[in-house]
Amino acid sequence: MAEPSDPRLRVLERLARLEREELDRRRQELADLERALTELAAQRAALRRSRGSEIAAGWALPGGPAPLGAWLAALARRERALDRAAAELAERCDRARDALAAQRAANRRLEILVERERERERARRAERERKALDELATLRHPRARGGGLRTPERA
Repeated sequence: MAEPSDPRLRVLERLARLEREELDRRRQELADLERALTELAAQRAALRRSRGSEIAAGWALPGGPAPLGAWLAALARRERALDRAAAELAERCDRARDALAAQRAANRRLEILVERERERERARRAERERKALDELATLRHPRARGGGLRTPERA
């Protein structure tokens, strides 16, 4: 597309480009948060899956079940830490989704403004072209210059 001649339109198009870049950045941020949340959920699931087999193995330890109790307490602390981290990430994801929705709305509003301004620019350009053609037609038409058919003067 040709560079618009209207400075207002150029500014709006640049703002729209910046809004699109910000929207892309927010999308990437949300994707990263969701990926981290998925990884955290996988860690939590793996920890819970391994608990049963490790408890069974703990009973067979040479020191008896005493180290097993310490290990279970550490496991519980680790699960609580993972749960807190998951809750925090989920909250950050929600905030990121809200910010993304707001950014999409702002981007859409700006796109509408740009399209309206482009339409005004097209209308102004068409009006200038129409006036130029009218001027050419006026200059070319003999009657407009006063050189058209003349009626004989009556005495």
